[in-house]
Amino acid sequence: MSAHLRKTESELPESSGIDTWSDAEILGAFVAGQERAIAAVKAAIPQISKAANAVAACLAGGGRLFYAGAGTSIRIGVQDGSELPATFGMAEDKIVYLIAGSRAAMFETLADAEDNVDEGHRAASICKAGDALIAIAASGSTPYTIAAAKRARELGASVTAVVNNPNSALAAAADIEI
Repeated sequence: MSAHLRKTESELPESSGIDTWSDAEILGAFVAGQERAIAAVKAAIPQISKAANAVAACLAGGGRLFYAGAGTSIRIGVQDGSELPATFGMAEDKIVYLIAGSRAAMFETLADAEDNVDEGHRAASICKAGDALIAIAASGSTPYTIAAAKRARELGASVTAVVNNPNSALAAAADIEI
């Protein structure tokens, strides 16, 4: 998908010329961005709650928690999942990462891996009914992640899409859209 079609890949017009602004103006713009992010999270509280309950039910039933994604999206998923054992005492073997380009993509840019539909489908083939998958893609259009979400759902896993663009292809492949 070309970059001009993805809201996550466009310039923010209100920050045009930021390199010429004063430090105070730049910091003010950063704070305003954080305020917009907080407003977005507040608006998504019902969906976040629904997803949290779906994951909790999965884990209570003995299922596993999967994170699927590519690039920065899966790196954020790995950060989230890595906190669960220490913070909540969750068994590490209950957390599985489906990473476009494999673990090497955590440290190297493997941009083509995000387009590999077959690999996304194959990776998610280990999901089963009673599992939960959190599929993360800012654009909601990452082929690997969409394929993983579709396959996991076919196999009976609960699928939550975390996206920046509403009504995306990834959201359509999920049970819950955040």
